[in-house]
Amino acid sequence: MSGCDATYNNAYGFSVSGGDNKLVGNHAVGNVGGFNLPGINVDVEGNSATNNTLQGNANAFGFDVSFGTGTTLTKNTARNNGASNYRTDGCVGCDIGPIGTAASATSPWANISDAAAPQTITFAAISNHQSTDFPLTLTTPTSRSGLTVILASTTVLVCTVSGSVVTRVSPGTCSLAASQLGNGSYAAAADVTRSFAITS
Repeated sequence: MSGCDATYNNAYGFSVSGGDNKLVGNHAVGNVGGFNLPGINVDVEGNSATNNTLQGNANAFGFDVSFGTGTTLTKNTARNNGASNYRTDGCVGCDIGPIGTAASATSPWANISDAAAPQTITFAAISNHQSTDFPLTLTTPTSRSGLTVILASTTVLVCTVSGSVVTRVSPGTCSLAASQLGNGSYAAAADVTRSFAITS
């Protein structure tokens, strides 16, 4: 399983009890627990678990492999989970990468216990428009974290933007940059820029 999101569920974000599974690049945010992994030979690499604390659940671990067998746990990121970011005691024959902070982790296989979770921005392409189409209301860009995305014009002599409404200033190429600066749990997203032509 790769590239999946589990957000704000009243259960674990991900629970794997079978054998010979691989989890890569998945994200659990705001669930009762993040990753519940009692399975056999589960390879868990490059996932993130953030703010999995709902209902004050005592088992709100970011990654719980305590009942696993032969689990590999490397390169994962956990922050601000209710009971603990990682629960690894009791895992039989497991390969657990070192767990440290973003600042102190030196191993390439380290699991990070406090780094901000990554996020990306989704911003749809914009077709060309005539002057009569303005003011133009865009579909609001979104972030993986759910945090508000800010739009700004980088071509203010051609267009301006307020919220998701674009105003024409003159004919030319209008370029809009979408940004999300992050917070205590999420790192800043890479800006996404969309450009389109405004004809007279």
